[in-house]
Amino acid sequence: MTYKTEFPDFPDSDMPTMPEGFEDTSWHNDACPSMESNSLQWRIWADYIDVSQREFSQGHRFIILSLEDDSGEPLLETDDWNEVLAHIARERAIQDAGIHVIEDHSPRGPMFHVMRGDHRIGIAYCRSDIDQIRERALNPAPKKEA
Repeated sequence: MTYKTEFPDFPDSDMPTMPEGFEDTSWHNDACPSMESNSLQWRIWADYIDVSQREFSQGHRFIILSLEDDSGEPLLETDDWNEVLAHIARERAIQDAGIHVIEDHSPRGPMFHVMRGDHRIGIAYCRSDIDQIRERALNPAPKKEA
């Protein structure tokens, strides 16, 4: 299955170049074409450029969803493909640095251990906290001289 077979009216010019490591996962029952990365566990939806052709005219053209998160909360919504590519590059840098998240279901609610290898580098209670910890781990602040 490809977007060409599943969405024959979808213009080739509307489909961005698929990033390395992604495969076309378009399905005709969906609102628009999509692509997935097994290594990132992400799906990217690519909607029509022409807003009048979109199922949700108020939505963004590109949406990234995690295949591991059942909340349905997008990781990114944008109309800028370059922003999607930057988000992919950042996530790959995080993976290359060995940074990952372990979810802990405590009685108080979910808690996320942000790890580098076997060492915890932070604890988060929401997605934005995870992102901040991962960003600090990738780009540590310069050490102050004494």
